[in-house]
Amino acid sequence: MVPVPIVNNMSYCMGAMSGQIDESIVNVDPVGGYNRSDFELRWYGAGVTPSNTYSITAPTPITTFAGITTYWVSQYNKVTAEESDIISFEITVYPLPITGQITATPAVICEGTTVELQVTGHSSDVTLTWNDNTLVGNSIQTGTTVQARPVYTGGSNHRSTCTYTVTIISNNVGCASTNTVQVEVDEPLNAQMEDKNICEGDRVTLDASPYQATSYVWVASTDIALRYGSTLSERPEATTTYYVAMERGECTANDEIIVTVNSNPRILRIDSIDVKAREIIAMEGFGTPPFIYAVDDQPFDFDPFKYDLLSGMHTFRVIDLYGCQSQAYVYVMGGTESSNSSVPVSVIKTYPNPFTDKLKIEKAANYHLTVTNMQGRIQYQRANLTDNETILTSGWVAGTYFITISSQDNHIVKKVVKY
Repeated sequence: MVPVPIVNNMSYCMGAMSGQIDESIVNVDPVGGYNRSDFELRWYGAGVTPSNTYSITAPTPITTFAGITTYWVSQYNKVTAEESDIISFEITVYPLPITGQITATPAVICEGTTVELQVTGHSSDVTLTWNDNTLVGNSIQTGTTVQARPVYTGGSNHRSTCTYTVTIISNNVGCASTNTVQVEVDEPLNAQMEDKNICEGDRVTLDASPYQATSYVWVASTDIALRYGSTLSERPEATTTYYVAMERGECTANDEIIVTVNSNPRILRIDSIDVKAREIIAMEGFGTPPFIYAVDDQPFDFDPFKYDLLSGMHTFRVIDLYGCQSQAYVYVMGGTESSNSSVPVSVIKTYPNPFTDKLKIEKAANYHLTVTNMQGRIQYQRANLTDNETILTSGWVAGTYFITISSQDNHIVKKVVKY
């Protein structure tokens, strides 16, 4: 009499890769002094009853569907040609837990924003496990709801995708299902603009394009008008703070830039030292010391005295600590200035101030006249004035101008404004 094989009922989770039935499930019982090789297992299929035919190849359990399947097997002694009774054993395939629906709120964020991840509609009597380094708190957590702080990892259009996976494990049999949700993460707007120093009358360009935003809105501390665009070009009259608000996707950023407007130096007068030497005298309260000085195209230095001047018109220049500058013009002819006026500058009149289409100068006979704008550029120039001069100014740009009136012994600078 051949004993039946040793069998064990087994269970799998649905979808598991089981492989052929092996000795962990069914094994030969080599009794009666025979060797293991003297026996073989004969398989009679799966079903309610055994098949009429057998196979010596072990079947592979099907785990595609949940349920209980009965398999039939016997033990055959190849030496005595005897076979045991056909017995049955069961393999159970357990269903996977229902994963339900997983949501991320919000689903599109700027890096640094906290997201709530939640699972609803899942099977009961299960454990939900999350495992991700961006979870708030511990990287491994359990529960239907957790919080995460996704990180931007690089991608086109400054947006990347972060995928979260929850594992749902049935508590009674240990089968597991997974579900995923994606969060779109926008790259933060990271940059910084530096404060700027400019000279009075200069234009400044503010560039926020390093932020790589898609929307820029500017406003200045001096008014409420809105400006748009990644760059801003302004000519502030005084120190001004500019604020810019930027957006790209779900990310926003704000920056502020202080533009300090430094006053230009002013040349009060050009004093005669001797026939071919002059001293540049700067006005107090204008510009930021220390000053450097030059005449014509000569190099700048810290010496306000300029020597060996040739006959003709000379441009005297002064630059301050921030590079702001001013200039004045004096004629030197044959070692002396070309003007021989003896009228004191105190009686010279310039009017109206402010002016619009004309500017009058009186009692400046034989003086030299130079008008410069805020940038030191010559707007108008004339030598040997008459006692009554009228300058037509309708084509001039509105703004501040400096009138330099000079002679051999006198020099005066007047500030006028055109409306």
